[in-house]
Amino acid sequence: MGVLLVIGFIVVFITIGYRVANPEADNNNDNILLNNKIMVKPDSLIVDINNEGKKTLITIRNKDESYDLITLDTTKGIILNTFTFYVDSN
Repeated sequence: MGVLLVIGFIVVFITIGYRVANPEADNNNDNILLNNKIMVKPDSLIVDINNEGKKTLITIRNKDESYDLITLDTTKGIILNTFTFYVDSN
């Protein structure tokens, strides 16, 4: 029984050490690296910039009354995702 506990603790500490040494080893996301620039069309309007700790949400209103939402990871400097919402005029 004691041997199993010791082996369990060894496995846990090896796993923790590996993940601390290689934090990006399990990250397979295809993220777009930011170059500190986000292109906004000249006829678009930045409506809101909301900073929630490690993430920033930018809301942009386009000329055709659609909205673009861009989510950024500010610690890694990457774009996590982009959404476009269209307003139904009916």
